[in-house]
Amino acid sequence: MEDQRGFLALLNGVLKRHFENDTSISAELVHEKVFPQVPVEEVKNLFDLCANVLREAVRENWEPSQLETHLQQDEQTFSATQRDVFLRFWQLHRRTLHESVVKQVTWNNSLKKFAWRIDVQTKTKNSADVNEPIAIVELNIDNKSQPSADGKPNKLDIVRFEMDKAQLANVLSQIQNIEKQIESRT
Repeated sequence: MEDQRGFLALLNGVLKRHFENDTSISAELVHEKVFPQVPVEEVKNLFDLCANVLREAVRENWEPSQLETHLQQDEQTFSATQRDVFLRFWQLHRRTLHESVVKQVTWNNSLKKFAWRIDVQTKTKNSADVNEPIAIVELNIDNKSQPSADGKPNKLDIVRFEMDKAQLANVLSQIQNIEKQIESRT
């Protein structure tokens, strides 16, 4: 299994089977089409091992150097040729693999863009001289709960609002409470 093209085909099979949910791809198919001279159990073991390494790399969003370190930890598992092919494969497919997994686990609305600025309000309807700072916030939200009827990607919902100093302090306090809750659970 030192053949670079063959090992790349195995990795592509892992990608199609485990990340694109193509049930027609299996370790047996890879054995039959790519490695007929290698025992089927050996191909299955390598197929499953590559799938496990890729899952962990995607879940942790590893940099190529982190994957290289992981692959080198056990010199007996992957040969130098296989490690090189694996690293090139990861560099080519890392972003799309991570995005596909994130897309699979995102079932609710998601924040696509957050923008803010501080303005100084100089006058209002009731007062000519205010000079109060206000925060202007804009949120772009991808609304997954309302699929488009024509099959096109959903338009983003844009939410704009203003906060005065007291409201901003309240929001920051709530965010700090959320952070504490998250930290206590991890």
